[in-house]
Amino acid sequence: MNGHLKFGLSSSVLDEFHLDLNDGVLDGRYFIETVTVPASKSTDTLSANFLASGINYILKARGTANAGDNIEFDAKYSFRTGSSVTWTDSVSNYEGYGPTLLDLFYNGSTPWGVFNFSHEYEAAVTGTGAIASFRIYDVYYPNNTGNLYVDIYAEL
Repeated sequence: MNGHLKFGLSSSVLDEFHLDLNDGVLDGRYFIETVTVPASKSTDTLSANFLASGINYILKARGTANAGDNIEFDAKYSFRTGSSVTWTDSVSNYEGYGPTLLDLFYNGSTPWGVFNFSHEYEAAVTGTGAIASFRIYDVYYPNNTGNLYVDIYAEL
């Protein structure tokens, strides 16, 4: 196994290949953990693992949850049955609360990009040596149900 190191490589190519293939997909990344973010929780949900300083990670937010009042939302967009025509960044009938209402925050930001019908979004981040924190922003949590999920991958 250490033969790769003899040829000037900083790590074993074979070790990285095995890490990459652990999730069944050869894509240059390996799975670290899934963080379940409850829609009804008003405080941060933390990753179990530290994101090592200087290492590149991919955060994959996925799923939808409900906020009461016929509102379904994902990491960045929402749809309100009865008043929405399409998924939007502002919650229909609640625009006064701003475009981040019901957004999934990662360490204080919402890096999720343009709407995706599969409700899956990826964001590239660099580790800072700290635990990642996630929270869904809302003004009233008791009527929220369900969870959003964030899969954390390290890039090779």
